Amino acid sequence: MAVLGAGFAGLTARPVTIERGAEFVLTGYERLTALCGRFGLTLAQTGMSYYIRETFEYPDITTGQPAAAGQRVAGMAGAPGESAGELLKRLEVDDDVRECLTARVEISAASAAGSVNASVLQNVSSFEEVPSWRISEGNQSLAYAMHRFLGGRVRLQTPVQAVRQTADGVRVVTADRTFDFDAMIVALPLGALTGGGVEIDMPAWKQQAFGKLTKGHAAKLHLLLDAAPDTSAIMSVHNRFWTRTVRRLGEAVPPVINCFAGSPSALDRMDVAQGPGTWAELVRKMRTDLDIADADPVLSTWADAPPGPRRLRRTRPRLAGHGSGTAAPARGRSVLRRRIRRGRVHRLDGRRPAQRRTRRPAARRPL
Repeated sequence: MAVLGAGFAGLTARPVTIERGAEFVLTGYERLTALCGRFGLTLAQTGMSYYIRETFEYPDITTGQPAAAGQRVAGMAGAPGESAGELLKRLEVDDDVRECLTARVEISAASAAGSVNASVLQNVSSFEEVPSWRISEGNQSLAYAMHRFLGGRVRLQTPVQAVRQTADGVRVVTADRTFDFDAMIVALPLGALTGGGVEIDMPAWKQQAFGKLTKGHAAKLHLLLDAAPDTSAIMSVHNRFWTRTVRRLGEAVPPVINCFAGSPSALDRMDVAQGPGTWAELVRKMRTDLDIADADPVLSTWADAPPGPRRLRRTRPRLAGHGSGTAAPARGRSVLRRRIRRGRVHRLDGRRPAQRRTRRPAARRPL
């Protein structure tokens, strides 16, 4: 058996289905928590709740009001095919509270509320004040641990061109050879599946299902501070982004403010495609409680390297095996793509990849 994809989903695909590979560890992430325990990694509280955020433009609205409205809307039955935006319009609540709730949904979904199914609102816990954690050793440490455990079954530096069905299983085509397996689990991001970089032989019904999926658009901004702040979580409702200062290790809050924006309209309004300037200025005006340093902000977007030839040149498909046999061709996802380069990984030709140095802002925690 082979696994195509070297993110958390791919690395864990054979034994478990991981909850997700996002930044925070939340209540209910039982599989991720169990893996941390298995590899001796610890969880540390961030000092704030991922679910609860103050609203910058509406200081009179308490954090409990959107939370209460969220619990009410979670109990409403959505009509078949109804969007989250349509369901929110039916919610009997103050317009300002509705706007706060809509912003919360759009930021998290990285899409307009009218383009995502109403089922995203059914998770009541999304609006409850419960703790959020991080892996104390860094989220990338779990990828390192899984890579060490898998050993030579994880192999990199081989672009995958196609995955085709055969009478006996699947055939994986690379630039210079083919691999045959009994079965393959595909654990690739949506952009890789639909971007044309890898040809995957799928039945028509699966292709139609993928065609109905919407790709989210989001960005992150990091600004250095002149002094360590308290923990905080404040959302800009109008501009669809939220800011946070959280503990990194133990009780320490590093001198950096992290920001996350979601939905295409939010990124367009802040002209993110042209750089961090507009967004950084909005953050400075919004977070006057912080001593933001006179330093260049660091911006990253989900569209930094879209699927296609340019994307594949930067982060090509790799081999990442999970089964009891040989390595499985895979397209490296962010965790291993950015982190395992420093670990002991192996090419198909037996050589180690060149070591690469990556510039990071001080106190920025790797994803």
